[in-house]
Amino acid sequence: MRNCHIASLLREIAGFVGLWK
Repeated sequence: MRNCHIASLLREIAGFVGLWK
């Protein structure tokens, strides 16, 4: 049950993509 870890990674990637785009 690493939903928190996955969510953190997903959020970081989403933020990076949003900034890059």
